Amino acid sequence: MDKERLLAINDLLAQGPRPPLLPPPDERRRLREIWGITIEEVASALGQEPDAMAEWEAGRITAGPADTYAYLRLLSGMRERMPLAYEPDWAALRPPSPSAVHASHISNGLANKESVPVGVKAAHRGAAWTAEARDYLRERFLAGDDIAQLAQALGRSEKSLRWQLWHLNLAPRPASDACRSAPAPEPPLPKAYTVEEKRKNHPNAYVRWTPEDEARLADRCAEGASLDELSGELGRNLGAIASRLIKIGAAGRALEETENYGG
Repeated sequence: MDKERLLAINDLLAQGPRPPLLPPPDERRRLREIWGITIEEVASALGQEPDAMAEWEAGRITAGPADTYAYLRLLSGMRERMPLAYEPDWAALRPPSPSAVHASHISNGLANKESVPVGVKAAHRGAAWTAEARDYLRERFLAGDDIAQLAQALGRSEKSLRWQLWHLNLAPRPASDACRSAPAPEPPLPKAYTVEEKRKNHPNAYVRWTPEDEARLADRCAEGASLDELSGELGRNLGAIASRLIKIGAAGRALEETENYGG
């Protein structure tokens, strides 16, 4: 072997293994949702923070070879165990033939208004869903009521019901009107930043919070530290500080500033 090729081979070996190519972000999310697991469960299995896992799934950050191989193994395992064209048998979620009571409802065309519990029907279109309304929707949908019937009974649009049924894992994700008419062009993915690059500005970015970190955060917040001060002291970005303050129920000046971050 000539010297030039030997040097080239040694150079590649010296670089170490490169992370494997993962499926596109949409495919990562599709496989996870079909498998029925949350981003928190994936993060726990891979030893990641949920926030970092969500960024990774969306393609906004990358990870080292070892973590990427572990993620690829999970995605490949889900893909191998479930056909790509898999679609849950939504009809199987419903019991067989409806009861005689429901049959009388269908013969009338719509459910009796008297059968709808107080507080279940929306006061106006666009009203927030209550726990009672969700329970009623789940119960009546599994009993066999159709969408149009339930929309009338609940005082909501069929589109609103279809989205709520999806959130309850009782129906497939609704297609938007835009998707039905013509597929919208996919926006370009934002630039992917590695965790290492983010840690140049915030040394503890995506590092798991420890009880000691949270205690220190709560104490400094109670002492009147601002979000900027806490970000600098704890080595994390403002969004991470804001979300953690809300999560631990801290009190102080910094908590008031979280309103700018959805708090």
